[in-house]
Formats: sequence, C-alpha cells, structure tokens
Amino acid sequence: MTRRSPRAAGSSQERPRLAGKEPGSYRAATMFVHFRETPYGLAMSLVENRRENGRICHEHVASLGSIETPPSVDARIGFWRELHDRLAELSNRLDAETRGKVMVAVHARVPMVTPEEQRASSTRSCPLNRTVSRHRRMIE
Repeated sequence: MTRRSPRAAGSSQERPRLAGKEPGSYRAATMFVHFRETPYGLAMSLVENRRENGRICHEHVASLGSIETPPSVDARIGFWRELHDRLAELSNRLDAETRGKVMVAVHARVPMVTPEEQRASSTRSCPLNRTVSRHRRMIE
C-alpha cells in the first residue's frame, strides 16, 4: 500500500508505507540513567527516551535505587548487590548491551567496590575479628 507525500500536494509522487506501521508512528527508543541529588543521597532511575509522532517522550522504566552521599564501602556493596538484582528483574526489557551501558553509567557516579576495599571493610567491621584480637592481647 502506498500513500501520497504531504509535500506532493496531490501529485503522482508516492511513498511506500512501512508494513505494520501507522502513518507517523515511527518509534526509536533509547534508555539512559537519570541521576537525582536528594537531601538523603543520590537516587537513580532508568528512563526510556523515544520519539513518537515527532515529539520526544520520556517513560520511567524502573528505580535503580539510591545511595547516601558520600557513599561508604558498605553502602556501595549493598547498592551494587541490589542493582544487579534489579537489572536481572528487568531482563525482559533490557538486552545485554543496554544492561552493560546502564552499569557503566552508574559506575561513573558510584564506583564498584574493589577487592582491596572489600577486604579492608570486612576486617574493620567483622565482630569476630575484634573478639579474636582482644583475646590475643589478653594472652600476650
């Protein structure tokens, strides 16, 4: 099926219509992470940006969580665990490439915890380590 071009104004020039698409309903969508500074910390949302009928539309897809500012190592560990779980829940809407882009964008604002930071954090906060060191001092 064909339709006349609006510029042709009744002339014999015609454009082919895309199968399965209504006139003017072309959709191209991209996703991005929206960061918001709140009094409580940094909040992140996944937003789909698309153009419909010549207009830009934003759709909130999901909340990715929030984290205190400045983030502690323990807060970052918890945040990244929850983020991985949340992205797994969104696997029906996100392909692997988009998921990777989301993680890179979040990592730029909330760095992933390095193994060295994890070890330093676990030795400081583990109550068993404090008990053992206290007993060692008593023995010596």
